[in-house]
Amino acid sequence: MAVDFMENLESMSETAEIVRVNSIEEGYSMLDTGEALFFVNVTEGFFAGVMNGTNPPLDIVVRDNSSLAAYVTNQVFMALTGYLGIAQAAIYSALDIAYEYEFTDEAYSKVYRASNLTFLDRVFDKDQIIDKEDAGREGSYSLIEHYISVAVMLTLCFMAFILIPYIRDCSPGIKHKLSAVGLSNLHFFISNSISIIPALILAYIPCHIAVSIISGHFNPMGIIIALPSIIGIALIIALIGNISSNVFSGNIAMLFITLVLAYVGGGLIPGALLPAFIKHISEYTPGHFIISNIAMSLFG
Repeated sequence: MAVDFMENLESMSETAEIVRVNSIEEGYSMLDTGEALFFVNVTEGFFAGVMNGTNPPLDIVVRDNSSLAAYVTNQVFMALTGYLGIAQAAIYSALDIAYEYEFTDEAYSKVYRASNLTFLDRVFDKDQIIDKEDAGREGSYSLIEHYISVAVMLTLCFMAFILIPYIRDCSPGIKHKLSAVGLSNLHFFISNSISIIPALILAYIPCHIAVSIISGHFNPMGIIIALPSIIGIALIIALIGNISSNVFSGNIAMLFITLVLAYVGGGLIPGALLPAFIKHISEYTPGHFIISNIAMSLFG
């Protein structure tokens, strides 16, 4: 009965394959050989025991109890056990009321059947137990490709720690000499941006080559496709370098802005797991655009 119930759960069938075994030894053997990740020993009369109050144990053996999958599975079983306990208490409350008011045997049986069907139906409604979110893909790219793109984005952004000191050290002397011919802060900003772009391209090329070797896929147009992201990052670095009071404040500001862009753009945690408000605006943020553009340049 228990196995039939688990096999009929839509969420369970999408998550794992349930395989029946002929003996406990066969179950442990499948764990040892790696054929199975979990072995659930549903003892005889388990569900009947839940309903009559004896609550027999449900043995769950995990091949690797340190994995995230083991933790999630344990939490699901614990949640289901809690719901069963609540249903059990509600059913007995209804039966106690029927017994207290001296219902007839027929009426008592009706209360028993109705309470069991009502409360167990609520417990076994899988949609009330697990809220499924597909966090395995980000757009048209796998989660691994997505986070490789995030790593490249962070590499380019953290180039600011090298470039901002260059901007801060050179700007005072350049500004003093060029201001005499009427050049403004806008001219310095544009000049710094133009000088930063080649530096970011040189930083991007090794990343592109390394990802191409690892993935076995080379996109010859990758550098051209990545230019909008490179230019965008260059403008951010140039702006912070020009308006910051010193190198330290510039580095801290760049670190903060990079983390915000990565988080809101779905770079630190998958977009499906972001808070509802951020999830709705995520795809319209600069961070999301930069990550998606870099992913396109790396993986096509």
